[in-house]
Amino acid sequence: MSLKNFGNQLQSKLEPWINNPPDYTEMTTAYKSQGRLNSAIRLKQREIARAEDLVTGEQDKPRSNEAKKAKLFATSTLKDQLAELESELAIIDSEIKALEFMKVMFNAANYRTRLSMDFN
Repeated sequence: MSLKNFGNQLQSKLEPWINNPPDYTEMTTAYKSQGRLNSAIRLKQREIARAEDLVTGEQDKPRSNEAKKAKLFATSTLKDQLAELESELAIIDSEIKALEFMKVMFNAANYRTRLSMDFN
């Protein structure tokens, strides 16, 4: 295999990564979405805790089965909303990981291209 043929094969393998760097706006949008979802999750967790505290404060026996049922009833929809937020966060986290992988591959492909050009 000649050096030129090797360079062409290397270039064809690296081309998809070199021509597709992660977009700045896409990265910042993903990070901002992640931050907003983390914030919303914290607020929803606090809302759940507040609802549980209200139920506990209203009960004569806060550790009774009736109090536990009241807590479950008071927080069931809030917990559903929390689960939705957490699932959205999981999607955003996956998008961020993919963008970070693209960034690493873009840098590696550029480095490899520069390295192969030095040999010519």
